[in-house]
Amino acid sequence: DELTDCTCVVGYTAGTDGVQCSACDARTYKAVTGAGECSTCPPGTSSTSGSGQLKDCTCLPGFSNLPGFSNTRADRGWLGIGMDGPDRPPGGAACAACDAGMFGTAGSADCQVCPPNSDSCSGSSLCYCSPGFKGDDGGACTACSDCTSTVTFTVTLAITEDDFYYIPYVAGVAQALSLTSSSVSIASVTEQFSRRRLLASSVAVDTTATVPTAKAAAVFRAATSENLNRALAS
Repeated sequence: DELTDCTCVVGYTAGTDGVQCSACDARTYKAVTGAGECSTCPPGTSSTSGSGQLKDCTCLPGFSNLPGFSNTRADRGWLGIGMDGPDRPPGGAACAACDAGMFGTAGSADCQVCPPNSDSCSGSSLCYCSPGFKGDDGGACTACSDCTSTVTFTVTLAITEDDFYYIPYVAGVAQALSLTSSSVSIASVTEQFSRRRLLASSVAVDTTATVPTAKAAAVFRAATSENLNRALAS
């Protein structure tokens, strides 16, 4: 018996046999034993460290399952789409967001329509109250006459997630919408992948602004990706 007979188990990698093995990083997997590199999960999916099968690559938080594709799991807010032909990621399905005005919950097979008086941005796990209504995100919304409203919107920027953190996003959005910087906050930043490329091609920035209810509708109309991209570029 030789030390080189000791090989890495699935989910672990090394440059050669007979040496210490390391777990595959998150968002990768390795389905074979022995030396060799870990494979990257399909776009829009992720895995835990040490994953050993393609089916361990499940949709990122905010995704839900499309029946017929077992390698996507029901999670929150997104829909797994099976793709055939040249656009199909090796071995599995990609994931795409639920439409605006819909949401996904853990264990659901489909995206669901937001309840009355609420709305959502693309890829949401919860719905938020529409302008002029108040309530906890994901809960019932009631009309209010003298209250602030949280306006939620998504801005798509043609930059990578790393580059995003070098731009004055909050200050730029606040100035474009005539708000104070303290009233604007970033809920999440999600890299978006082209279906023809494995590299991230843009980021979707879920953003919230707390404004007087009387101003909420105007802010919501002005908070388009086109307007805010123009303001951030100036």
